[in-house]
Amino acid sequence: MKHARIVAAWVAALGALPLLLGASGGILAQQEAGPLEEIIVTARLKEESAQDIGQSIRAFGQREMEQAGIIDFGDLARRAAGMDFSTRGPNANEVSMRGLSKLVFGATLDILGTQPLVSQFLDEIPVTAASARQRDFSTFDLDRVEVLKGPSPTYFGEGSVGGTLRYYSTDPSLEEGGRGKLNLNLSSTANGDGNFTVNAALEHSLVPGKLGVRMAAFKRKDDGF
Repeated sequence: MKHARIVAAWVAALGALPLLLGASGGILAQQEAGPLEEIIVTARLKEESAQDIGQSIRAFGQREMEQAGIIDFGDLARRAAGMDFSTRGPNANEVSMRGLSKLVFGATLDILGTQPLVSQFLDEIPVTAASARQRDFSTFDLDRVEVLKGPSPTYFGEGSVGGTLRYYSTDPSLEEGGRGKLNLNLSSTANGDGNFTVNAALEHSLVPGKLGVRMAAFKRKDDGF
């Protein structure tokens, strides 16, 4: 009986060996992958890590947006908890943050003074509409997008009672020479027509190390059904 228990113990140990090796291999793979990409945000008008912000914030880096297929505001809203929207057509989004939104009906949609409760910024320029309509933004060639949840009128004005959306364009490289990228996507809609998206960006260093310029353009057509 004693020898049977010893044999059973050895069999169990050998059977568990692949699991142990697999676990250690996973640990090594995780260590070799390196730390997660740190996203620097400016939620308090200074550069700092998103993990150091006391405010609830969701930051989307350029790599994450490309890998997740985020191409417009709707994709952002579906991935940011606490943010929702309803659309009345192109450049006519009604954004809500944590349930706060300016409820405006069709008859008063274009009346000035219906200031939204969620503000939007492109770099440092406010682009919030004077009415309840909010613009559509393509995420192509954006460096990052910051979704600041909760009231922040001290930093971003009275239209930020519900929260703030901040879009940041990609800075040009100051290395000598020029670079560019081109993306082309084609698709079709069942019982509809064809769809296409063309994105292009071009940058050039005018004065290496000091001055550069970057241009981005895009065109998108989605057919109905």
